[in-house]
Amino acid sequence: DAVLERCLDAETQRWTTIPLGYTRDMAEEYLAGLLEPSPEIASWAIEVEGRYAGTIDLRAMPVDGGAGDLGFVTHPAFRGRGVMTEAVGLVVGRALDAWGWQLVRWQGHVGNWGSAKAVWRHGFPVPV
Repeated sequence: DAVLERCLDAETQRWTTIPLGYTRDMAEEYLAGLLEPSPEIASWAIEVEGRYAGTIDLRAMPVDGGAGDLGFVTHPAFRGRGVMTEAVGLVVGRALDAWGWQLVRWQGHVGNWGSAKAVWRHGFPVPV
């Protein structure tokens, strides 16, 4: 329910590639896909006070095993609380330290200051 709620949020739809008209079936399919192990994608659910607060993932670049993309989305109830900033630090640290990646890339839409702040605090450039 929380994933569906997040995906129906207007701000989430504004700044992500989540399809318009998102349905419960789509949310269930998304969650089922996360349960399947993949060498290309690692995803984590973020929990705060026993509630779903968002999702963060790393996607390995197919041409370079030492690099990948960072993606994340915060549930509306947890925005502005530093939850994603903390998660970004943990996940980027894992990629660079534990996995030996040389590069973690993040892309965002210009004007998406909520997401930009979460990565900027960890040394990523702000999109201009």
